[in-house]
Amino acid sequence: MDLTAASRRRLAHRLAETLTQFCGGLVAAIVVVMLADMLARNLLGLAMPSTAELAVLMMIYTVFIGAAVAVQRGMHFLIFQPRERYPARILPVLEALVRGVLIGFSALMIIYGTSMGLAQMGQLSAAMQIPYGLFYFGLPLGGVLNIVFALLEPLDRSDAPQHEVLM
Repeated sequence: MDLTAASRRRLAHRLAETLTQFCGGLVAAIVVVMLADMLARNLLGLAMPSTAELAVLMMIYTVFIGAAVAVQRGMHFLIFQPRERYPARILPVLEALVRGVLIGFSALMIIYGTSMGLAQMGQLSAAMQIPYGLFYFGLPLGGVLNIVFALLEPLDRSDAPQHEVLM
């Protein structure tokens, strides 16, 4: 199945919107978990040690999924320069170079994140008693999403919509 540039862009946009909603849900969950911890500790005198671990776990996934959404929106590690400053024949080469660096870096995220995650699967977290490897698997997940978005976006971005503001 050959996807046109427009259909790949729509698919990437839908996936990014879904991931944005997911990240928003994670942030809301972090707030609820930390609020519950604060209320339990200060009003009831109860310690809830697992809340800090859970909040960190959710934050790790929020960061790496959110970074992948930034890749889809063209807001990743770029030095913003007006396109008019470069000759038209050089723009595709520069965009391919940036894309190659992004994919290479993402591949390292996948390789080393998976390696670290698998190495830590035997060690359990202190409070929740879940494998520490789950904390590390946010890294390869973000790498996979980065590559998916990098491959879905056409190299010729001249007709791409302007960046959207994340709300």
